[in-house]
Amino acid sequence: MFELDDKVVESVIFAMENQGAVSYIDMETGILSSRIDEGAEAGEPGEDAPDLEPIPTWTSQDGFRLMEQFAQTIGHPVVRADLLAALSRGRGVFRAFKDALDAHPEAERKWYEYKARAMKARIVQWYEDLRDVRGLQRLGLEPEDTDDLLLSDFRILRYGAEVWGDFEPLVRAGREDALARFPGTLVDHVFSTLDREIRGPYGADYSIYSAECEPGARAGMALTRILRSGEGAFAVLGFLYVDPERRRIGLGRTLIERAREDAFREGIRHFVVDMPFLWPEFGASLEGLGYASFGTRWLSSSGS
Repeated sequence: MFELDDKVVESVIFAMENQGAVSYIDMETGILSSRIDEGAEAGEPGEDAPDLEPIPTWTSQDGFRLMEQFAQTIGHPVVRADLLAALSRGRGVFRAFKDALDAHPEAERKWYEYKARAMKARIVQWYEDLRDVRGLQRLGLEPEDTDDLLLSDFRILRYGAEVWGDFEPLVRAGREDALARFPGTLVDHVFSTLDREIRGPYGADYSIYSAECEPGARAGMALTRILRSGEGAFAVLGFLYVDPERRRIGLGRTLIERAREDAFREGIRHFVVDMPFLWPEFGASLEGLGYASFGTRWLSSSGS
């Protein structure tokens, strides 16, 4: 079976984008062709025919979805607005998207890299599936992640409690997110207690971490507090909110990691993530970063 090297990947990407032709790959040589020799069928070669398989499909719908994902998660608010406006057009949407990128060279560079990585990820999955079908061991290939390209748009800044009021829109959005999943009395208690503590005598113990592309253009935030006892001090991350369209690029994970790094650098030995409204799927992400389960919260409501 052919080796999936950079040359093959580039050839397959080029062929995938040529939606006017159906292309196949020779499973032994990795050479592409746009037709099957007479008498042979893909995956079922004749006695002397090459062993051919169709390459992954890539439709205009795939291209549009990828442009949409890119536009929704990019950090710079002006670029984001321009790209989303281009995608809202009916006819000529692909040309409009390209024209919008032409006005933002850095975003254009990121887009082509983002697209190449996304298409390569599909090719890698296709290649591994072909090996699987043919009884060959999967290689465990890991395509380049696209998240780091978009995360580079953001800076993580640290603030004190004195600017808490500036983060009211994100806090309100976090509260609405919690209300969609939990009883209002519980949500109101948690958020009112948090607001009272940070505005009161404990404010000096809090740090606000903000993910920003430009000053004031915030896509997410995390809130930590230092607690002290006779045995020392530990840090607690009690609130995290990320704009839903930016969650898929790992912005929440980045905020938490920056807060943990600061705590450890400042001599804090323990960093606890204690959020009653944490998204269930986020636990697996934390385990992957070396966190261990620390207690459990359970909720029972009458009539449920």
